[in-house]
Amino acid sequence: VAKDPSKNYVFVSRNYHAANKPRDRFSVESLCWIAGRPPPADELASSALNVKVRHGPHTYAVRRFALKGSGDTADVEIADNDKGLAPGQFAAFYKDEVCLGSGVISSDVALDAAPAEISGMTAQQLQAHYLR
Repeated sequence: VAKDPSKNYVFVSRNYHAANKPRDRFSVESLCWIAGRPPPADELASSALNVKVRHGPHTYAVRRFALKGSGDTADVEIADNDKGLAPGQFAAFYKDEVCLGSGVISSDVALDAAPAEISGMTAQQLQAHYLR
């Protein structure tokens, strides 16, 4: 469910797919836009924006797309859960059938949205929390 390369920790869980763990939000970085610049904000906010993660034909409707900085990073919320979201995967953004650009998933916001009771836990405590 998480990794901390600086400490050489990998966190695993049997409850990764639990319904109470959100899988509908992620951050994306290194956005590369086909037009060379981000689309207009109204185009990104429209209900016609979709995202495809990994390979395969399935796309998700984008519920929220918030550009950050100079347009090369964003926070994304999709309409459905995707239990396979993970940092390092690519996300391609479409308006209708037209690809607007893509970027690399930099974080699974599910961990950022983790319950407050786990903040500040040691690796062993965090592991025990996710294994229950």
